[in-house]
Amino acid sequence: MGTGPGAITNDGCAVDFYALLPAFGEPEIVHAAVPAAASILELGCGTGRILRPLAALGHPVLGVDDSADMLARVPDLPVMASAIETLRLDRTFDVVLLASTMINSDPATRRAFLATVRHHLDGDGVAVFQQSPPEWFKASAEAGLVTRHACASKSSTRPPTTSGPMPGRHIRSPARNSPATWPRPASGSATG
Repeated sequence: MGTGPGAITNDGCAVDFYALLPAFGEPEIVHAAVPAAASILELGCGTGRILRPLAALGHPVLGVDDSADMLARVPDLPVMASAIETLRLDRTFDVVLLASTMINSDPATRRAFLATVRHHLDGDGVAVFQQSPPEWFKASAEAGLVTRHACASKSSTRPPTTSGPMPGRHIRSPARNSPATWPRPASGSATG
């Protein structure tokens, strides 16, 4: 299980740690990949690290997380507490965002996450996933960059925290007219 001061979520994430993390260019990448003012559902929004900047960019947003402690850090935006796997709202969104590399979960959890994405996505909507390529895990371990996992869930294979710069990660999005991959360099600046 995770450690640190303050609340620890069911999946082992230290809420105080996540509240300190800035966005690393993800909101701008998502904003560039979707229509202006597109409605966005962020699954696993945590403390609002990506959700808040997306709202500031003019998107109506709804954040979902299963941790009330995480959601307490987002009092200024619409959020709801729910497990992603069981979320079934009576509405759809232009964009469904599954960030923080949750797509790297175990196969059964990943299927449940993707079913939730599909259920909430408008017919011509855009699903956006943040993913670390499989080779990132091996390269990080071999380079000695891995110190420990930020969220210590047994079923999770999300990338661990590192003591050095992370190799570039990508956000893959089937944009309406042109599928593309936007690299997110380790420095955090958005390019693409």
